[in-house]
Amino acid sequence: MNLFVVLPAYNETANLKPLLPSLSAVADKIRPAHMLKVIVVDDGSSDETAAVVQANPIAEYIRHDKNKGFPQALRTGLTRAIELSRDSNDAAVVMDADNTHPAETLIPMIEKFSQGYDVVIASRFTDGGSQTGVSAFRTVLSKGCGWILDRFFRVENVKDYTSSFRMIRMKTLKALASKTGGQFYKEESFVCACEFLFNLKSTGAKFSESPLKLRWDLRQGHSKMKVTKTIWGYVRLMRRMRGEKIY
Repeated sequence: MNLFVVLPAYNETANLKPLLPSLSAVADKIRPAHMLKVIVVDDGSSDETAAVVQANPIAEYIRHDKNKGFPQALRTGLTRAIELSRDSNDAAVVMDADNTHPAETLIPMIEKFSQGYDVVIASRFTDGGSQTGVSAFRTVLSKGCGWILDRFFRVENVKDYTSSFRMIRMKTLKALASKTGGQFYKEESFVCACEFLFNLKSTGAKFSESPLKLRWDLRQGHSKMKVTKTIWGYVRLMRRMRGEKIY
């Protein structure tokens, strides 16, 4: 099985420097049973992202000439993963480029994936999951949002609705690409990751979770997510899903 790790990145040089070698180490551990390739989508960075990525032998570098935002960077990476895949049972993996997602998490995710699940989520809220360095406010926000989403738009076997660390079977991703004209989601903010999850459910995908020990304390620089804007984004998404009778 081939794994295509998609990393949307905007001025993440300091975080990619430790993350890419960690991914290379995982690639060595899972070879030859699985081959891992990293796709870094540089969303108009002004730092040294290009040099760091191009120095890593398992990474492919794609650049947006200007900053188009996380949703478009993610689309670009997912589309490239589909282009590179030759097997419907390959996996696209979405991770954050800020070094908060430990690369070693991929190994138990692969084990879970091999049991036949189509989407495996790295979850802070399943047994064995945790988070370090996350403010109390962000913790309450994540758990509160997850509670509301689970109550009204439940996805079976999912507890961490806002985790963006996911392993997706290629046939499922291709089915969603076909269904949405290659867009995967409509949202043009960080909330797109949540809509992406619900749209994957609409393909009939089977979900499971694997423990994530989120390391917010390891990231360098400031978060690019605006909390207030994101909260309202979730409200609009839920209203739209109800209005469109998606659920």
